[in-house]
Amino acid sequence: IDVLNVDVEGLDLEVLKSNDWQNYRPKIILVEILYSRLNAIKREPIYNFLEKLGYSLVSKLFHTCIFKSSD
Repeated sequence: IDVLNVDVEGLDLEVLKSNDWQNYRPKIILVEILYSRLNAIKREPIYNFLEKLGYSLVSKLFHTCIFKSSD
């Protein structure tokens, strides 16, 4: 998987948590983080979850955030 796009109307974190990260590590992840301003993004649970997995935020497009793996 090179690109994973998650858009499940508020259940995005649950979907991300259900992935087997040992076997499936997409290079790029697009995920919705609703109602969060860029200056507050680091307080979002999805941001913190992906950061712990070695992903960094590279772009934010309205509600969609784009994360890139450090691998």
